[in-house]
Amino acid sequence: MVGKHNGVSALLKRENPRLINVHCICHRLALACGDSNNEVQYMLTIEHLLLQLYKWLENSCAKTAAYLKMQFLFQVVLQENQSSNMYSFIIWET
Repeated sequence: MVGKHNGVSALLKRENPRLINVHCICHRLALACGDSNNEVQYMLTIEHLLLQLYKWLENSCAKTAAYLKMQFLFQVVLQENQSSNMYSFIIWET
């Protein structure tokens, strides 16, 4: 814990005043991302939808199988559309 008064680093710094506290960059990033997700409405909506999907599939083998089948079918359709439009992104110079 990095508490200013009662955190581990504060307690250690009382024992050794020359101690330099460096917060782990990965944990600091995780905290920042968690805080920012609560401020962005779009992220809250996505999180809510994913939780609803999880709860809907949680205890049902039949629903999970249907979901996986639909996911496979959508992937096939996406692949077919991408292959037919392969040259639509080429910018031809004139």
